Amino acid sequence: MPHLAHGAVALGCSIVFCLIAFAMTVADFEMNPVSRRWLASPHTRVEVRALMVKTIMTITVAVLYGLTKVQSIILAGTSMFLFWSYVRWEPHFNEWINHCRSGLYGMVSWTGIILLSITFSPKRREEAYRDQMTTAMVAGLLPCFFGGFAISYGRLRWRIKRVIKSFR
Repeated sequence: MPHLAHGAVALGCSIVFCLIAFAMTVADFEMNPVSRRWLASPHTRVEVRALMVKTIMTITVAVLYGLTKVQSIILAGTSMFLFWSYVRWEPHFNEWINHCRSGLYGMVSWTGIILLSITFSPKRREEAYRDQMTTAMVAGLLPCFFGGFAISYGRLRWRIKRVIKSFR
C-alpha cells in the first residue's frame, strides 16, 4: 500500500500544475491591438481550449494504457479539433503565426489519422503493413504542414474579402 501515498501526491501535484498552467494561459493576452509580439492574442479562448485538449491527450495516453482503439479515437479526434480550432479562429495578431500553427496541427492530425488506420486495419498485425504506414506517416508530414498552412491562409483571405464586400 505505500504506492497509494505516492499516487496521491502525484495526483495532487498534477492537479496543482494543471490549475497553474490554465491560470497562466488565461492571463496571457494582449491589450494592445497593434502589438507585433509573435504570440500576441486578443483573447485566450483558443489557447485555453488547446491546452485543455492537450491535457486530455496526455491523460488519455497515461490512463487508458492498453485500450489502443479508444486511445486512437480520442487522439485522432482531439488532434483534428486542434487543427480546426486554429484554422477557424486564427487567434494571433500575426497572420503567419496562425498559418504555421495550423500547419503544425495539420501534421498532428495527419498522424492521428494514420494511427486510426493502423489501429482499425485488419492487417495491423503484419510488420510490412505497419512499416508501410509509418513510412506514409513520415512522408506525409511536410505536405500536411503546407496543406494546413495553405488552408489557413486561404480561409483568412476568403474571410477578409467577404468582410470587405459586406461594407460596400
